[in-house]
Amino acid sequence: MTTYPQKVLGYILLFVLSMTALSVISQTVEGKLEDILTKRSFDDSLIKDKTRSVSFAGVNYVLDDKGILHKEGGASELEIYYNPATGTHRSFLIEDKSAPKGATNPLSTISGDHLKNAEFEDLVRTQRQYGIYDIKSKNPQCYFAYAKLRLGDNALERILALERPDSPRPLIFMSDSDWQDFQNDIRNVFAPFRGPDSYVVLIGTSTTFFSENPLKGQNAPLFEKAPDCLKRAADPKASLDVYTFDTPGFEISDLDIHLFIPELSDLCNKATVGGNNGKRTVYWQNTMDQCLSVSSNEEIRNMVKALHQKTSGTLRNALIPGSALSQFLDKWTDKLNKREIHFSVSIRPDERAAPLFKPETTFANESHLKRRFIIPIH
Repeated sequence: MTTYPQKVLGYILLFVLSMTALSVISQTVEGKLEDILTKRSFDDSLIKDKTRSVSFAGVNYVLDDKGILHKEGGASELEIYYNPATGTHRSFLIEDKSAPKGATNPLSTISGDHLKNAEFEDLVRTQRQYGIYDIKSKNPQCYFAYAKLRLGDNALERILALERPDSPRPLIFMSDSDWQDFQNDIRNVFAPFRGPDSYVVLIGTSTTFFSENPLKGQNAPLFEKAPDCLKRAADPKASLDVYTFDTPGFEISDLDIHLFIPELSDLCNKATVGGNNGKRTVYWQNTMDQCLSVSSNEEIRNMVKALHQKTSGTLRNALIPGSALSQFLDKWTDKLNKREIHFSVSIRPDERAAPLFKPETTFANESHLKRRFIIPIH
């Protein structure tokens, strides 16, 4: 007969074994992640091919092959980040990390000089990509720390699904079945545009975790190693310098969908829509319905039959009920906990024939890292 103390001891032993098992499972997930990240052949050749120096406001700024930004001829390591206080005018702040604390100088865009601003922003974006490459391939523990901070209890499992070499899953989808369902639905929605060169590409923090946008967060923390990165991740204020998927204090991350569809690009070039004029993207909220409306194909025109007045900020209210896109948006804004879904259309420069896009390549003047979330519309 089992005595009471024996029962208690048994429960304690069972609890200890359970906790040990959970720890082993967690370590197994983390071990798989670290193995994938350290062994993966990250393609940073596209980063190295980008602009490496920019002359701006009389100073030449150089990005070296380690992702360090400095003034040409100078040894100082610079941190450059967007200054949100300027509103719609994009200006940056330069901080000399070797100078006394607080040695920050504003670098403002010269009025009307958009080319220099774009070049400088591209340099900052390139440094951001270097940082993402660095933290994932060289400092996975730092990556895990931010993932646990932003993704909750099942953070490592979600990151594992994002980073696995075969059939990766964007963070915005909580299960493989949802991700597969989404791919089937979007293929059905854009079925009228089927063709060998037609692709849908998911972009944004749902596919990278760390933001590639130079206007969000700072770059230097992405190059930090443990224990500095772990201390930053544990600091509620300092951790906000690293902008990721679902950064606290900001709107929850949306779903960004980039359409590389030759026929749709032609329609947007044809549509008399203010603001496209050969630019790279036409944003869904403003003009995509007008692109569809100029098609000679009735099936395409009927994707958006008419517009009604928006009653809220959600994109699904921009379409009449019953249209193909409205049904898609109704379903997926609900399934994704009311996250917004944004489409953009690639506009081909000078109306040239669209190149054949493959999963191993980047697209149409994009400076992003190699894309892994591509849905062929074939």
